[in-house]
Amino acid sequence: MAWTFYKYILKELLKLLTASVVTLMLVISFAAAIKPLSDGQLSPILFAKFVVLTAPTMLGFALPFAGAFASTLVFIRLVQDNEITACSASGMSYRAILMPVIVLGVALTMGLFSLSNFVIPAFFQQAEKTVQKDLITGLVSSLSEGKPYVQSGFALYANSAEQFPVTDEHLNTDPTLTNIIRLEGVAVSQFNRDGVMKNDGSAREAWLFMRDDPKHNASTVQIVLEDAYYNDPDTGRIEMKGRVEWPPMKQPNPFRDKPKFLSWPELYQLEREPERFQDIAQRKENLIKALAAEDLVQRIREAAVPDGKPLVFKGVGYDDKKIFEISAPSSRVFDGKLMLVSMGDEKVTVVEKIVGQNYANETVKADTAEVSVRVNNEKNMAGQPYLKLELGADGKGVLLIPDGDSPTPKKSYELPTVVWSGQSMVNKATNEIDVRDVMQQAESARYQSSGSVIGAYSRLSEGLQKLSHRIRGHLHERAAAAIACSLLLLLGAMLSMLFKHQMPLVVYFWSFLLAILSIIIMNSGQNMAGRVEVPLAMSLSLLWTGNLVLMAVIGVSYCKLAKN
Repeated sequence: MAWTFYKYILKELLKLLTASVVTLMLVISFAAAIKPLSDGQLSPILFAKFVVLTAPTMLGFALPFAGAFASTLVFIRLVQDNEITACSASGMSYRAILMPVIVLGVALTMGLFSLSNFVIPAFFQQAEKTVQKDLITGLVSSLSEGKPYVQSGFALYANSAEQFPVTDEHLNTDPTLTNIIRLEGVAVSQFNRDGVMKNDGSAREAWLFMRDDPKHNASTVQIVLEDAYYNDPDTGRIEMKGRVEWPPMKQPNPFRDKPKFLSWPELYQLEREPERFQDIAQRKENLIKALAAEDLVQRIREAAVPDGKPLVFKGVGYDDKKIFEISAPSSRVFDGKLMLVSMGDEKVTVVEKIVGQNYANETVKADTAEVSVRVNNEKNMAGQPYLKLELGADGKGVLLIPDGDSPTPKKSYELPTVVWSGQSMVNKATNEIDVRDVMQQAESARYQSSGSVIGAYSRLSEGLQKLSHRIRGHLHERAAAAIACSLLLLLGAMLSMLFKHQMPLVVYFWSFLLAILSIIIMNSGQNMAGRVEVPLAMSLSLLWTGNLVLMAVIGVSYCKLAKN
């Protein structure tokens, strides 16, 4: 009799559980696709693909609710048919009656834990790949309609856009190439972090080369401008640039740039190689730039000695055919600024030369010069530290000595933007430098007086700690959600027997209320785990509190049932 009873319960539970899970997954996926569909980002075919591919990703959320619903419905029916009373009268304990629920709950827990860590993330990535391919068509249409393509602080406008097929010849040259888009009548704008336009330009045509690099787990887009003009509103210069190739820019990808969408092996690899995470890679790059800038400051100070060897800098933009040799007998820091100062007859000297010439094109001498070293993100500087030098800031003036002409006194002289001609950390590809090596270099005594290095180091350390907390938080959340599935399955059955004289709606209410409460607590704990100011142990304790609440309710309910 017991086996017949168990098979009946399992059959009904599985039937209702399957129907509930499928319905919930489709409803949630449909709801998630409504906004992009209404915004015109999804065609009807793409909408169907999106719903089908994202439905399995909702399993971790749908299964606990479906389990509570299925067990509640099955056991309410058993209670109403007096099946539970008959089993108790025949000598079966409540533990024996609940055994099929416990067995099914354990199986669901193990299955959900495995799926959430190894299978569901693959559906996220497959959904991303499918949607990304179809969105290229939408991008071409948007550009042709005059809508901008915005990426990494740049906005591109085009009169027309056309997608070119990627041929075998292209793939032989560049196997990572995925899409090619040609734009005609292009206008380009660059914005700062506040959204204010810094400069703009135009080009006869532009090419977008989109690549997928599985080695570094990144998608990039490279923009190549043909017959480009550049307008800088700060200087009023309009410059003919010709062909301009921008460095590849990483495209944000929510499915690969968030730990919640990664499998357990991918999370393990991410913890070992945190620079694969876009936020950490950006923070590491900022620290590298800060180190390069401080290294240049230190070199300037070390070279500022009597009869010291001048430092050689290269011009940028209009002055890219020039080199500048800077020398000074001494330096000091005044009011937080680095100053080059003269000693006796030896002045602060800047010698301007044309590339390939051994003689000076112009020489500038002054008693003092104010030095400013920064890191520029302009494409023509490739993130290198650049030097701003103002001679004569003390009001004593400067002396200009052109080649072959008489010296001319001036009130002041500001050197054009120049970059150091030597090797720097930014000359290496960022992905070739390990994040631990960068942090170890930043910890050396040479950089401890630099506020920018200390700040960038602190932000990188905070990012690494936050990433580690988030990884552990997601792993614990998956485990807690899997266990909650079996607990809610058991809870629905016990509440149905405990409230056997209540209306079914009352039992549904308490089952779903406790399910929602446990999910909210788990999500709150997982979100708290991403905050470095909160101890990880406290966040994980909160995360597991939802299951502890369910266990407490189950324990109290079982004690009350056992008394009957």
